[in-house]
Amino acid sequence: MRAGCGASVRSGTDLFGGEFASCDLRGVSFEGKLLERAVFDGADLTAATVSGTKAGYASFAAADAPTLKGVRAMLVGANFKGANLKRSDFSGSELTDVSFEAARLNEHRPRSAHESVWAACP
Repeated sequence: MRAGCGASVRSGTDLFGGEFASCDLRGVSFEGKLLERAVFDGADLTAATVSGTKAGYASFAAADAPTLKGVRAMLVGANFKGANLKRSDFSGSELTDVSFEAARLNEHRPRSAHESVWAACP
């Protein structure tokens, strides 16, 4: 896990195409940042927030993000292949063409059908 990635994340709002693979980003807030095509493959995103972001075509492959919060995020075409998303929340997010192949989702227990991000998936 690479340390020191959080400083560059916190300092800028435009992280378009940023490379954050294998970074320790636990608890970091990306709220309101542009994350289009950013790469978070293998990163630790435990308790991180991507709410309200534009993260189209971003890659979160094999990321450890068991409590990632992505409420009202634009995640069109994002890749979560093999990611740990056990208790993540993507309520109200745009999830068109998102890949959840082999992602761990088994602990997601929505309180109601309206709160379930998975109900919105095709």
